[in-house]
Amino acid sequence: MAGLQLGGLVSGMDTSAVIDQLIQVESQGKTRLTLRQTAEQAKQDALKDVQTQLGKLKTAAGDLRSVLLWADKQSVESSSAKVGVRQTAGAGPGGHTVGVVSLATAEQHTFSFTEQAGASSITIGAKTVNLAAGAKVGDAVAAINGDATLGVFAVDVGGKLVLSARTTGEDSAFTASGAGLAEVPGTARPGADAVYTLDGVQKTSPTNVVTDALPGVELTLKGRTTEDADITVGNPGPDAAAVKDKVKAFIEAYNGTVETLQLKLDDKRVANATTTTDAKRGALYGDSGVRAVLSELRGVLGELGGPLGITTGKATGGAASADSLKGKLSFDETAFNEKLAADPLSVRTLLGGGGVDGLAQAVEKVLAPQVEADGILAQRQKGSQAELSSIKSSLDAFDKRLETKEQRLRVQFAAMEAALLKSQSAQSDLANLIASMGSS
Repeated sequence: MAGLQLGGLVSGMDTSAVIDQLIQVESQGKTRLTLRQTAEQAKQDALKDVQTQLGKLKTAAGDLRSVLLWADKQSVESSSAKVGVRQTAGAGPGGHTVGVVSLATAEQHTFSFTEQAGASSITIGAKTVNLAAGAKVGDAVAAINGDATLGVFAVDVGGKLVLSARTTGEDSAFTASGAGLAEVPGTARPGADAVYTLDGVQKTSPTNVVTDALPGVELTLKGRTTEDADITVGNPGPDAAAVKDKVKAFIEAYNGTVETLQLKLDDKRVANATTTTDAKRGALYGDSGVRAVLSELRGVLGELGGPLGITTGKATGGAASADSLKGKLSFDETAFNEKLAADPLSVRTLLGGGGVDGLAQAVEKVLAPQVEADGILAQRQKGSQAELSSIKSSLDAFDKRLETKEQRLRVQFAAMEAALLKSQSAQSDLANLIASMGSS
């Protein structure tokens, strides 16, 4: 640093080491502040963890009452791969039989094609396709397929122009003519309707996708059948598998919340911590707010979960398990499945999906004040942040005081060394003077 630094050359004292030791003693207060800062940061991080975990649980609870989860659905199944089924609307439950006699086909004509020296055209129905001079069969195919309004598509098969209607059924008939175009005898194939039976009654369809046979069910005829296909339409109701998955997801989120919060509540503080590791311990040890949330959640689940096979405190072999002691949930899937199959409306009501407050709403009521944008946990984090800002200001001020003190000590010690040097010089001069006076 600037100024005189003799480093103890005159006094014989290691002034730099002395100054460092004095500053180290002064720095003990800063160490305590730093550990306070570490502990407060750990507290803020722990509060964020709690907020995140409770937010996940609130989302899982909300899923239990979702309108989409409880929307009526039906299973529609076919016993044959040759008859596809798809539900398009609400359908009457029950069973039906479908047999496929023949599939719907499109009208088709095959023509020989002769190149024309000049420009030519092909007329399909009431529309005309113009061809350039010397057009080949491939050119005709490209021109025809480039206009979907013609109602046909073309294929080059061994130099022959094959035209097929874009639709199936008896009404798919079309005509085609033009210079250099001649139909190959015996190749015409008229369009035909599909013929099928529904519950023993023969029916026809211009397409192989039948939408007017069974209300709410679309049939896709894929091939002739030797035995009728059994079509089964289930009773309308919620998707049992989806409901159970959401319940299991809620239980997983709840148990994860219990595990996270209980670990933080049980983690004890280290008295008179001297390391950052120790300072981080016990950030939320015994925290009354966190403990209250856990208590409320356990009360809600104890009251509303039982009828659904969701229980807390279940004993294992007559003794409480480790999970039950923590307040985690256990799920009796068999009991839940039986309840859902026997009375889905009751399960829906209990979970909160029936327009009446149930388990989902009760859990959300506990969690909402905690996790909302300006809720309890957000406010606590703001308070923690304010404390961190205060500590940082104190640390900055402490650093400035230490720097000022170190500078002052170095100046003082340098002045002392300079004074000693001056004193020694004066003593030397005096000794020399006395010596000279004695010899004269």
